[in-house]
Formats: sequence, structure tokens, C-alpha cells
Amino acid sequence: QIEKSSERERASQTPYKSADRARFLIDTFGCENVFVEIQRHFIRGEERANRELIDLARGYRLSLLATNGVKYAKPYGREVLDVFTCIREHTHLDAAGKL
Repeated sequence: QIEKSSERERASQTPYKSADRARFLIDTFGCENVFVEIQRHFIRGEERANRELIDLARGYRLSLLATNGVKYAKPYGREVLDVFTCIREHTHLDAAGKL
């Protein structure tokens, strides 16, 4: 439930905000060190968002990075992810429940 709100936020982000963020990152780290990440989880609006991100990458000549949003490499990493997610969402593990 917590992660889904972040996915919806990502899919609904306006191109203007993405372009501003890209410009800031390019100015800070250089074009060769900035990548545009796209993911496919089959949620509403995601394909549109991915097309916009691909256009953004092309416009700024940035490399694309296709991931599925891996959050941890080993099963025990899930506990750490849950803690960080709760911190981000200003809640605690008992209130968040299991995903």
C-alpha cells in the first residue's frame, strides 16, 4: 500500500517537473552521469509516463536505464526497506502492515 502511492506519484509526475529535475541533475553531475530510469509495472498511466521519460532522455541526450524498481538484493533486505519506507511515510511498522 505504501509503495503503490509512490508508484502513482511517479506515473503522474508532469513532464515540466521531470525536465526541471533533469536539468538540475545535469548541471550538478554532468550529462554522462545522469540516467533516466523507466519501469513497467502495468499500472495506470505508466506507459504515458514512460513515453514522456523517453522523450526527456532523447531531448537531453541522456541514457535510458530500464529497471523494475528493485529495492533489495537479498530477502533480509526487505526489513530495512520497510523501515525506510515507514520513515518516509511518517508511520511505524505496526501501522503500515505487510505489503
